[in-house]
Amino acid sequence: RLVRCRTGRGAWLLLLAMLPLASPVSPSQNAYLVSGDVPTWPFAEGDHWQRRDNISTHKQLNAGRRRPHCPISMDLLLSTFITNKRSRGNRYSRLQVFRHAMRSYFDLPINGFYLFIQLDEEFSSQRQNLENELTSSLGSRLQHLEFTRILTQAKWKWLMSSIGSDKHSGRLVFFLQNDDHVFIDVDTSLLCQGLMLLHSEPSKFKTLYMSHWPEALRLTGKVSPPQRIGGFVRTNLTMVDAVQVFNLGFLHHIFVELEWPQGLQVRRIDRLIMQRAVWGTFAQSLLRTADTENSLQAFFVPLRELCRKFD
Repeated sequence: RLVRCRTGRGAWLLLLAMLPLASPVSPSQNAYLVSGDVPTWPFAEGDHWQRRDNISTHKQLNAGRRRPHCPISMDLLLSTFITNKRSRGNRYSRLQVFRHAMRSYFDLPINGFYLFIQLDEEFSSQRQNLENELTSSLGSRLQHLEFTRILTQAKWKWLMSSIGSDKHSGRLVFFLQNDDHVFIDVDTSLLCQGLMLLHSEPSKFKTLYMSHWPEALRLTGKVSPPQRIGGFVRTNLTMVDAVQVFNLGFLHHIFVELEWPQGLQVRRIDRLIMQRAVWGTFAQSLLRTADTENSLQAFFVPLRELCRKFD
């Protein structure tokens, strides 16, 4: 009946009916809650946060970002090529963008950084400065730094063997093959909640999608019915984009157990396995023997944006 009320009190009642129930937190905190979801690690009373869209610099964001204790941590594995020779124009030096992205990861619950960074010739003179910055900022957390990127299955097998991928399948790894996905959330509370969900998820293969937020949310209902769990949506599908937190067993399956075609080199693993229900019936996976019909993994997407690609 409210829908049929057009004027006067009826219109006001319709408006009230459309408003979500207020959560019992301050207005400044409400600016960061999605659909009434309260983070597992709540903001302290009295915190005064700026709205994210009013924060003009990364420095301001870091100055206000809190680091709640996270009982579950991950590693970061990155393999990328940094160059200004791109199809899109660059407002900033790509090395500057990469540094910006890397600094946004320093405060995340990351145990070890495994970095494979190929610099284009134009940045060769800045290699030592970059190495010094990463070494001094990360300290003992910098487990491996190599100024090249991994393209072949043989090199991936070597790395998987060196980190014990066959023995530690439940270990969580933030795997990236881009240089520009900046962590932008106001704190790590939602990320920590997601890591705990991944840790407790019984599926053999599981991922948490960290960036391309609107696109990832659309995927959650494309193959299987989605389920909301806290601040996340869970579903089942196959998606190997290199901007996710994977369990190490899944990476072991991709890099070691599956047989790559002879001589195949890939800069990004996104097209290795392309599920037909996601990509369409004409999609061609680079791994022709891979299962493209069934869903391989439990797939989690946050209800608040964690990372954003710096275009």
